[in-house]
Amino acid sequence: MAEIEIRPMRLDDEEAVRKLVCEEYMVREPLQRNLEMEPVRDGNAWFDMVFPACLKEGLSVVAVDSVFGDVVGFRCVMSVYKDNPQHFNFSKSDPNTRSLALTYEAVFGLYKDLDIFTRYGVDKYVNMTGLCVAQKYGRQGIAVKMVAMALDLSRKQNFRVATVETSSRYSARVFEKLGFEKLVEHPYDTMVLDGESMKMTDDMKYHYCFSLYVKEL
Repeated sequence: MAEIEIRPMRLDDEEAVRKLVCEEYMVREPLQRNLEMEPVRDGNAWFDMVFPACLKEGLSVVAVDSVFGDVVGFRCVMSVYKDNPQHFNFSKSDPNTRSLALTYEAVFGLYKDLDIFTRYGVDKYVNMTGLCVAQKYGRQGIAVKMVAMALDLSRKQNFRVATVETSSRYSARVFEKLGFEKLVEHPYDTMVLDGESMKMTDDMKYHYCFSLYVKEL
């Protein structure tokens, strides 16, 4: 088993995290694969827009192989403020960002009629927006350790609520293990994005829904 260090994400991790986004995250993430994303194109577009927000308050973390010094996993975390909501300009009319726009349409659908600020009496919360461990480092508990550190960093900055959207049964287990509660579940076979029903691929029997989890810190 590799020796893994979990630490806060830094600006100089940019290229390593970009590589994981394009070569691992976008390839394996079931919702995005189902929306027929092109890993390099859509991975770079996601990274260019989302990564700066994930560095803003130092809540994101990486997993590093202590022997080789390689970044082998990441957990991206953004802050969400009631008076200053975060927006990403992914356009459905632009072929370069259409798949990402549909992904975020699915994300916003989970929050429809759900006011996190009012429900939990807060004016800010953290949103965990990307989780990936390089496949050859899987099944070592790295994902759980990254989420746990991200939660600790969030508590230290006085955040009291964390949310995460997941489209993987396996990542859902990570959050459930750490005490997250499922608030909303959208089965894929009932989802309609941009007026079209989701296309069900063979792997969807293992990843059958898109869910929103919340944890009070």
